[in-house]
Amino acid sequence: MQNATELVELCRKIRDDEPVLFPRFLCALLYVYQEENKPALPHTRELFTEYSEAILFLNDPLNYPCHSFFGKLDVVAFAPSRIFSGCIDDLDPKNNSTLSHAFVMTHPFPEMKMCTEIGKRARCELRSMMVQDAMLFQEEDCCCDSGDCVILVFTQVKSLTPIIIKRVDLRAESLIPLRKETTPIVSINMKTTATTKPRKTP
Repeated sequence: MQNATELVELCRKIRDDEPVLFPRFLCALLYVYQEENKPALPHTRELFTEYSEAILFLNDPLNYPCHSFFGKLDVVAFAPSRIFSGCIDDLDPKNNSTLSHAFVMTHPFPEMKMCTEIGKRARCELRSMMVQDAMLFQEEDCCCDSGDCVILVFTQVKSLTPIIIKRVDLRAESLIPLRKETTPIVSINMKTTATTKPRKTP
C-alpha cells in the first residue's frame, strides 16, 4: 500500500489545538477533493469520519489563519515536497500580500502534466465540486509549459468557499515570490514555528 504523505499524516493529528500558522482547511480540502473520473487522493478518506464533518471543518473560519487574524484571503502554493502559505489583501493584492511560510512536506496532489504530454486535448479544463447546491471548490486544471509550475489554492474573504484551485506556470505569470527559507516543523505533533506570529488587529 502506498504510504501516506506528510501532509496527510499531519492532518491526522491536528484539530483545534494546532497552531494557526498552518492552514488547517487543507485537511478538509484533501477529503472532499476528487478529480473527475478518478478516485480520492491516497489515504485522505481516513481524515474524517463522514462527509458532513469535513464540510463543517472547511467552513470554520478558525481553520483559515489569514481570514481569522487579518480579514484577508489565504493562499497556498503546492510545489514538489513544499507547501507555501500566506495572506493576500483582496483590496491591494500587489502591495499587501506575502507567502510567509514554507513547509518542507510531501502532499498527495498529483504532479502537473507537461503540455507536450497531453496531445490534442485542451490545455486547461474547468471543474467544480457541488454539495447541496453549494460550490466547495472550483479548479482550473492546466498543463505546464516550463516544468516550473505550482498548484495555487485561494480562499474567499467572506464566504471562505468556494476555494479556487489553479495550476500556474511561475515563468509565465507574475505572482507572489515563493519563500526561500523554510518554516520548521518540530516535535511529534508537528507543530509549526515562525519568526513572525499572527496578531489580532485592533
